[in-house]
Amino acid sequence: MSTKYATNVKWGKESIEIQLDPSAGVAGLKSELQARTGVPMERMKIMPKSKGLWKGVLKDNFDLSTMKLSGIKPPIQILMMGSATLPVEPVKKTVFLEDLPPEEAAKIKMVEPSRRWRSPRWRRRDHRGSRCSRTRRSSTRP
Repeated sequence: MSTKYATNVKWGKESIEIQLDPSAGVAGLKSELQARTGVPMERMKIMPKSKGLWKGVLKDNFDLSTMKLSGIKPPIQILMMGSATLPVEPVKKTVFLEDLPPEEAAKIKMVEPSRRWRSPRWRRRDHRGSRCSRTRRSSTRP
């Protein structure tokens, strides 16, 4: 007969209370969390918050039955990361000019970005607000 331990799993802002059965292994823990949260097992990352558990992210081949869980103050604290929703594909796929066949790329008219028109009287100013000497025309020029 296996002993079950009270476990508190923190997932984002939610706190989920489960009974951890070490004999079920990592797959049993992940399948129970998947049923409660909707996060697929492949997207789950489980990390300990209580001291005395495993270090880092829980691996799939880790044996939970070898741990001494009776020495840990209940409830066992675990942190889970993972999103329940799958990424959504964009509605309209982006097509780059380089990916088009040459005949289609030739049909597309390229538009140059416009430059801001400046009057000939415009002069640059230095950091003090006065006109820069290199942009000012001197009257001694031929």
